[in-house]
Formats: sequence, structure tokens, C-alpha cells
Amino acid sequence: MKSPLTLPALLAASLLLGACGSAPGSSTSADRTPPRVTLDALPGTVRPGKVQVQATASDDVAVREVRFYLNDKLVDTDRTEPYQTTYDLSQSGSFVLKAVAVDTSGNESAPATQTVKVINDTTAPQLTVEAPGTITQPGVYKITVRASDDVQLAYVDAALTLNLPSGAQSQRQRFDAPKDVAQAEWSFDLPISDSSFNGTHSLTLVAYDAAGNASAPLTRTVVVNVPAGQPQPPVTTPTTGDTVAPTVRLTLPTTTITQAGNYTVRVEASDNVAVTSLQAELALTGGTVVPLTLSPTQTEFVVPVDASYRAFNGPATLTVFARDAAGNEGSDRQALTLRLP
Repeated sequence: MKSPLTLPALLAASLLLGACGSAPGSSTSADRTPPRVTLDALPGTVRPGKVQVQATASDDVAVREVRFYLNDKLVDTDRTEPYQTTYDLSQSGSFVLKAVAVDTSGNESAPATQTVKVINDTTAPQLTVEAPGTITQPGVYKITVRASDDVQLAYVDAALTLNLPSGAQSQRQRFDAPKDVAQAEWSFDLPISDSSFNGTHSLTLVAYDAAGNASAPLTRTVVVNVPAGQPQPPVTTPTTGDTVAPTVRLTLPTTTITQAGNYTVRVEASDNVAVTSLQAELALTGGTVVPLTLSPTQTEFVVPVDASYRAFNGPATLTVFARDAAGNEGSDRQALTLRLP
């Protein structure tokens, strides 16, 4: 005959069954931590067409999906990494791209957004240049470049070829237009010290607008014919007494560039007296350096990246140098990575 269970035995059995019904390591607390999401940076201005966008999402447990919106309208949901979609931006205008990550508990991230301007522009910008035609005396000669566009100017590419007695030398420089302007002007110096600069030199300029249209190349010839032994004019020495260097701070839209386009960089430069010159350079893999000329008061500039930059995929460095009238120099340097397809 079976013995009846006593009350203490029933309580013990109940506790044992309850323990067996719980999986090892399980917790009754709910996941209330939202995931995180970022959008890979895109150029601020694009031509009409298809634009691929990629998002990066993470969560303390697991990401279920990333939702992509266009002007707050859901257009796609991606449940597998890499989280990406293709937007149809066939119409001109300004559009807000948005990504929201959702985890397996249904928590939603704060939205990651980026505004893109679509410009249906097929008109190339215009260029003019003021440069000396013939130089017969040593000195520092100014060259002024002016560019304009019907919508938005991006930059001017300048190639200077010096046909010197010692051999030909080529220099290339990009002049970036301030953000959201239709015209801009740049000036730079051509120093001629003596007859070693004699020769027929050429300056070729091409202007680009925000839609990628390029002007026809504009070439100017400068003939230098300084008599041998002509003394060099005295060089003006900067005023002494100021030993404080300018300060510079860069803010990048992204540290990884995955698409060709124009990337806007913010620069803050200040000095105890005044910043008199601002110069930027993009150092690429293999020792290639792309100089970018800025105005001393410029607060934003565009780094143009075209498809040819895929040959320089890898680490890169963007540096901005600020100088004052006394010759003091300050700089800021930011690391980048190029991953163009």
C-alpha cells in the first residue's frame, strides 16, 4: 500500500517541478535595450538615378531587421547583413534617407538620417583666368581663377606645367568652392626668382559642378624670359613678436568612403591675431597627395572623390594647415579609409 504524501513533501515536489520547468540560464527580465544604427555617408549632392545605401546595426541581444525610409515612407526592410537598400532618386529635389533598426524583442533604435539633394543638371560650369602673358622681371605674380555655374559649383582642377631649362615639372591642385555657392574666385602666387624659370609654361583649368558636369579645359600660356643675372627682389620678412600658432579642428562626415562623390568637411581655424592662409591636403595610399586650396575664412570645404580613387583604396589622411602673418602654423589631421567598389 502506497504511503500518502505529507504537506511538506507536496511543497518540496512543487518547488522541484518549478525548477525543472525553467531552462538553465534563463531570465524572466525582458529586453528593453534598443539597438543602434548608422548610415554610411553619401555625397550631399547626387544626380538623378539609383542610389545604394548601407546601414550598420548592432544590439545587446540580436538585430531582427533594418527598415529604410524615404521622407518617412517605408520603402524596404532588410533582415540580413549587410543591411542595405537601393533608393530610386529619379526626381530632382531634397530627400531625407532614414534607417531604423529593430531587435528580436521589438525594440526600435533612434533613426539614422541623411539629407541628399538630387540635381538634374546637365549644364557645365564656366571658367575665366587672369594671368600674366609674359614675365621679364623676377617677382611674385598673381593668378586669379573665377568659376561659375547655373546651379552649384563644386571645385576647379588646375594643372600647371613648367617647362624649365632643367626639365619639365608638373603640379596639380584642386580649388574647392564653399558649400552651396554658384560662383567662386581663387588667387594664388607664381614666384619667379631668376632665369632658371625661363620657358613657356602652361596652366590648364577644368571646373566641375555639384552634378559632376565638367567645363571645357581652359589653358593659359605664361612665357618667362628673365635676363640671366637679374637680381632677385628682396623678400618681405613677416612681422616678429607673434609666436602663437593658429588652432585647427576638422569634422568629417564619415571616416569610411564607399562611394564616389563630394564630401563636405567642416573646418574651424582661429588665431590670436588672424589666420592668413588655409591649406588642405589628402594623402592617399602610395604617396599620392592631393592639395586643396581654401580661403582663410572658409568654414566648410568639399573633398571630391571620383571613381579613379578606387586605385587608392586603403588608409588615407586629410590634413588642414593654418598659418598667420608671422609664419606660425597649426594643423589638424584625420584618418580616413577608402573602400570604393
